[in-house]
Amino acid sequence: MKDIIYDEKKYMEYYQKDMLNRLLKMFHYENLPDTIPSRILDKFLFENGNCIFTKYNDKFYVFVGGFGGVLNEYYEPTKYIVSNPYLNLEKEFEIGNDCEIIRNDSNMCGVIPILEKYGYLQRNSEISLDMSVIFCRSPFLISGMDQRTKESADEFIDKLSKGDFSVIGDNAFLDSLKIHDIPNNQNIQHCIEVNQYIKASAYNAIGLDSVLNQKHERMNETEVTINESCMIPLYEDMLQCRKNAIERINKKYNLDIHVELASTWKTQKETFDNLQVKTDTITNDESGDVSHETNSETNSETDFEKDNEK
Repeated sequence: MKDIIYDEKKYMEYYQKDMLNRLLKMFHYENLPDTIPSRILDKFLFENGNCIFTKYNDKFYVFVGGFGGVLNEYYEPTKYIVSNPYLNLEKEFEIGNDCEIIRNDSNMCGVIPILEKYGYLQRNSEISLDMSVIFCRSPFLISGMDQRTKESADEFIDKLSKGDFSVIGDNAFLDSLKIHDIPNNQNIQHCIEVNQYIKASAYNAIGLDSVLNQKHERMNETEVTINESCMIPLYEDMLQCRKNAIERINKKYNLDIHVELASTWKTQKETFDNLQVKTDTITNDESGDVSHETNSETNSETDFEKDNEK
């Protein structure tokens, strides 16, 4: 595992695959053609930001490619270029005619930029944490004035680590050896908190609830609601983009495909909706109480003024 942490390429590859494994459980599809596995569809969308749905040789496929052609009146591409060696396919598809574009999100960014950002931060925090833990192994540093002293000190520490409590009988070694105390390492707790913060932020960015409460207190319902409301926009946008594309696909090819949130994301959305209704109800009740108190105070003042007039 140490090799992965200190090897940036290996770590980023591992981190992105690990997060993509979680993301591939986000959506549930019904009635997809047998030639289009849902795993492949979402993998294309998450990694590339877009793909096309088309019919080729009487079979339905999703392809990843690049945009081309003249831009339309809204400066969006009109062609999609696909190269698939396995199917011996080299073609420029006209979007809306030969195929339908499926967006992962409104701007077709995909999730790789998000994963690269948090993967970089996560790796740095884990390296810092690893180094802090290593420095905690020794409460002091040993220095020697010459090479002989250094070698003797290395031998002594090596024997000590193996359980051999040797006796030092060389005065020259003792005279040239210096021990330096290391102040208590308080950095490890900070590294742990930063590591947890980055993990929680990464999960929240992809819509997974991972609350980091640095107040060391219980969080109230309002704080939980605010936290979950920050997570919802991205996966709601991704869901809506898929629904819009599937609506066009069903109409064009006479299919009956459906997509909804799945797994944890579905549960979180339902929980948030229930919390939102509860919060709105409490807010309305409090507004009603304030309004009632204001009317009562106004009526009391009016009655007092009438009494004075009499």
